[in-house]
Amino acid sequence: MAAGPSVTIVALNASAVINPQAGARIGGLETFAWNLARALAADRFEAFFAVRATTMPPEKVVDGVTLLVDFEPLRDLRRGVSEQVLVERSFPWLRVKKWSPALLWRVPILAVARLFGGERSLDQRFGKLLSPLRPGIVIALGVSAESAAALAAAEAAGHEGIIWLQSNGDLDERFFREPGYRNVYGVTGDDANACLKGKHLLIAQTEHQRERLRTLTGRECAVIQNPVDLDAFSPPAENAERRGVLWIGRYDRFHKRPLLALEIARNCPEIPFLFVINDGDPAVAEELRRSKPENVSVVDFVPRPEMPGRFRSAAAFLSTGSLEHEGFPNVLLEAAAAGLPIVSLHDFDGFLKRSECGIATDGDLSLAASSLAQLARDRAEWLRRSVAGRAYVEANHSMAIVLRGLRPLLRGLESPVGEEPEIRR
Repeated sequence: MAAGPSVTIVALNASAVINPQAGARIGGLETFAWNLARALAADRFEAFFAVRATTMPPEKVVDGVTLLVDFEPLRDLRRGVSEQVLVERSFPWLRVKKWSPALLWRVPILAVARLFGGERSLDQRFGKLLSPLRPGIVIALGVSAESAAALAAAEAAGHEGIIWLQSNGDLDERFFREPGYRNVYGVTGDDANACLKGKHLLIAQTEHQRERLRTLTGRECAVIQNPVDLDAFSPPAENAERRGVLWIGRYDRFHKRPLLALEIARNCPEIPFLFVINDGDPAVAEELRRSKPENVSVVDFVPRPEMPGRFRSAAAFLSTGSLEHEGFPNVLLEAAAAGLPIVSLHDFDGFLKRSECGIATDGDLSLAASSLAQLARDRAEWLRRSVAGRAYVEANHSMAIVLRGLRPLLRGLESPVGEEPEIRR
């Protein structure tokens, strides 16, 4: 029997985290969402997980979590056509950007599907998922059109809502000061206002996010630090060989910034680098592959279950994420948990300083290169940072600690009408 309210985690793009064999790429948000849902189920909450899928999963309940599936069988087809055809408001209604013979059958299929089935709005899709549930709590991750729609549908169905901030970009002041502003991910000021200024609760990953939220909106929020799976991401055997530098991200110029990592690698010719890179900007992908030095290897996809092994086999982790767009990168916790010293262009939330597991260079690429070289030749420093990182995340970033902070917030939302749930500092 459930010991707490029903809790639905909204993570539409996370279906692959439940089925790693699907071959889809999985980011930190999706991993966090699924681990949180499983932990809530284990803690005797009635846990639901809202995802989008093009095929129905074989099981409705996984690890105690009930799946709520937004079934979109034509989603991949629709996305492919949208990359080739532009819909216009006047005759001839469609403009082909990139011709393919497959358009001759793909466009009619989508037209017929729209004519007979219609296209549901996000609000309608979330309403269908959430309205059958008994009133509970809906947690949406990050600021987006999807999160705004999930909160609206939750309120309409009698659920309480929570926004759990993810990226520092969720708190871009331009959402509030520039009418019509839309960020690189398509999030608008209307989306941000709906997510950040409604009556629902907010949770931040870091103190920086809490202060930023207070400055922009005058609102308070709880701070709950990200968890890491300490069992999956563990150090290797003491005598295991660890070699090279691991970098993880996507092809872009503003967020993960692999071209900066490439420049650092170029200045460390004797150290091998492994880049695990998700899809992104094709121009960046072409530039990186064309100009990468011999000490850099690129892997486009690693199944999520194999990622802990990549951390255990590396000797150092490199982060080139931007302060503006990152929140708190989960890969830093995974690296520290695996006993992997870190070199980062920025110290997110003061993590490297507090844990003593790595070196922050304040954007200095040369210092990043020399710091990696220092770790490669100084075994004593490497060992000190490796041990410190594992000890710190064990003490501060277990899922049990996250639940300790989250549990009273969730139960507080079950307070009688008129009582405000406590926001713990």
